[in-house]
Amino acid sequence: MKSKLFKNYLYNFSYQVLVLLTPLLTTPYISRTIGVSGVGIYSYCYSYVAYFSIAAALGISTYGQLETAAKCDDKNKISHIFYELIITKLITTVFFAALYILFLLMFTHDNREIYWILVINVIAVFLDISWFFQGLEEFKKIAIRNYIIKIASLILIFVFVKGPSDLPIYTLIIQGSTLIGNLTLWFGLKKYLVPIHFYKFNIWPHIRSSLIYFVPTLATTLFSYFDKTMIGLITHSEVQNGFYEQAYKIESISITVVSSLSTVIMPRATYLFRKKDNDAVQKLLEISSRVVLFLAVSITIGIISISDNFVPWFLGTSFIKSVPILNAFAVLILVDSLKDFYARQILIPSGEQIYYGKVTVLSVVLNIIGNYFLIDKFQAFGACISSIITELIALFMFMYKGQKQFNWLDMLKPFSKYILCGIGMGICVYAINWVGISNLTVRVLSQILVGIVAYGILLLVVKDDIVFMLVGKLRQRKN
Repeated sequence: MKSKLFKNYLYNFSYQVLVLLTPLLTTPYISRTIGVSGVGIYSYCYSYVAYFSIAAALGISTYGQLETAAKCDDKNKISHIFYELIITKLITTVFFAALYILFLLMFTHDNREIYWILVINVIAVFLDISWFFQGLEEFKKIAIRNYIIKIASLILIFVFVKGPSDLPIYTLIIQGSTLIGNLTLWFGLKKYLVPIHFYKFNIWPHIRSSLIYFVPTLATTLFSYFDKTMIGLITHSEVQNGFYEQAYKIESISITVVSSLSTVIMPRATYLFRKKDNDAVQKLLEISSRVVLFLAVSITIGIISISDNFVPWFLGTSFIKSVPILNAFAVLILVDSLKDFYARQILIPSGEQIYYGKVTVLSVVLNIIGNYFLIDKFQAFGACISSIITELIALFMFMYKGQKQFNWLDMLKPFSKYILCGIGMGICVYAINWVGISNLTVRVLSQILVGIVAYGILLLVVKDDIVFMLVGKLRQRKN
């Protein structure tokens, strides 16, 4: 079981990284060609279509994954679930795509071409069936199918995006790659399903059940994108949104490293919770929590240690004001990783979706209030501070509710160990600044290499179980 989970984590991690890798790899190029203003326009426009897209999804991704995982032993049942949820998504996608177009016609005046291209984002919701394969723990299929699409989009960006006027082309490539990537998952789907009579379909129970997941999913989307909307509305500055967007991209790819674990663990945790196999649940959560801390602490401290050099090197000197924003996002990586662990590996699999939804909605309300006061005073940085405060509140509430399934005190010992090793790593990384390396590229790459080596050595010194497990896996592969 551990071997399969480890492989699935690697497959899902590579897939999730690939989803974000295209914009991340092109970030230095886009920052210099489209510029701060262009990045800000895209960020602001996308923040609106995201609301319609998540409404079209209706929480079906999480609900479908869990239902597929729970019934994975019965091909007839998972076929019923798949077809009924696809019909449901078709209805919701058509409805909210029409609403988005109505919004576009009535309320947008500037950058209309970008808004029109973003219609693709809503349509792509219907074609996304990654939840089905995640429920079956078929993460290899998801990863492999998307490699070619993402690499092709990367090439297209470098070939066709040459200046600020090419923002529509950039938008079309990003959204088109998402659409085609989702479409490729449909090939070979037939072998997982059996024929189902259409007259036996019943979509209404699925709509009611998926709404339980829709509320927190919508709230999470509001949390992610309303910051950008409010930055634009309050500051009236595309530049501030540009600073925020590029720091947000770096944070997104970083947290993917950790959140991919929850995507893999959730189907297995759901299966074990429904079987009431408490011993297996405890073993699973104990290992998973240590991996989450192992990754999140190193990433958080690592980003803070190199941000002064990394931002001007990676994004360009025009984005230097993104440094404090990126540092705040780095702290958010640790907080969100722990929150994600409790939410997607404990609360949702154990049937606490309603509590999860209530806390998520509360955190959105608090974040909006915080944004109202802090963005006006601190601009984009204020949105980050508001997010940290509200996410901490949500984390503590999740920890309180989830303590019956997993006692948070069990994480204190490994947490303190990773923090100490992380601080040691951070000191080594920051010390590179004193060596006197004038070339910025060499300095940044040296810091990254030193950070990886220092963190690994320090964890070997304290005999960390996770490091020894990874070393063991590498030895098995060599043999």
